[in-house]
Amino acid sequence: MTEDKRLKPYAMKVTKYEALGNDFLIFFDETEEQPFSAEIAEFLCDRHFGLGADGLIRMSRAQNGQKFKMTLRNADGTLAETSGNGLRCAALAVFVQGMEKTDTYNGEISGATEIEAADITVEAFCRFLSVDDITSAEVEVSMGEVKITQVKSPVEGTTAFEANVGNPHLVICGNGFHGLDLAAIGAGEEKARPQGINVEFLDISNLAAFPKAVFPMVVWERGVGFTKACGSGSVASAAAIGETLLGQNSQLSENFTYVIANPGGDLQVRLEPFTKSSYFTYLRGPANYIATADVLLPQRFIKNTVHG
Repeated sequence: MTEDKRLKPYAMKVTKYEALGNDFLIFFDETEEQPFSAEIAEFLCDRHFGLGADGLIRMSRAQNGQKFKMTLRNADGTLAETSGNGLRCAALAVFVQGMEKTDTYNGEISGATEIEAADITVEAFCRFLSVDDITSAEVEVSMGEVKITQVKSPVEGTTAFEANVGNPHLVICGNGFHGLDLAAIGAGEEKARPQGINVEFLDISNLAAFPKAVFPMVVWERGVGFTKACGSGSVASAAAIGETLLGQNSQLSENFTYVIANPGGDLQVRLEPFTKSSYFTYLRGPANYIATADVLLPQRFIKNTVHG
């Protein structure tokens, strides 16, 4: 019998999670041996030809073998430094996969894990909504230090800040954005920078009501476009609110919670001011498991597949 030289199809197991409609496909590859090319990410994230998602996440083991490492490709295949909602989905996935144990205390079930992303180690805490079901949780992640600087705004009558949340953000603050082509502005700002940028349009018209205010935000994500929610963008937006308040000689407190109303729902951000223009941040909101799928990758992705 002659050997069959044809390429054999490659089945890839992925799980899908969402956090306020910001959805991710996640697969576990502890030793980073499975294919993880830009072409595969673009195919899987396509909402017509693939499964559909805002990004593809590979979960592997960090160098010490104890913590997890998250690597994220955007829907267009480009690598992203981090994602607040992606981290929260990844934290939940660790427990759904049974790779971390949960604890029960006073009838509540919870769990904690650590995930490396970009240059920081994120501490993630999951509070599961039911003792009988760990596929949904309220997840809080530490997002590390955020540095923010006021810059010239591309939109007349607004203020703008650039923030580093492990990934780059431009937060445009105004009293509503009616009549503006936000897609054109977002895409233009992204293309104007060699590494791209995430663009948030933050409505601060109710700033006077802080700390009881809720701040609507629309986000144009680098490599994706408009999404239902952005965790790191919500953190950048909260920092922009903090800087605006400081500019008005307001006093900030670590007990304040900044509620950022994403199109998919509210995210809560807590800031611990280091100095002016620098904060340590925490992000909290819901995350949910959706489905598990075995995807048969087209053969064009198997030949000369790029790893890592």
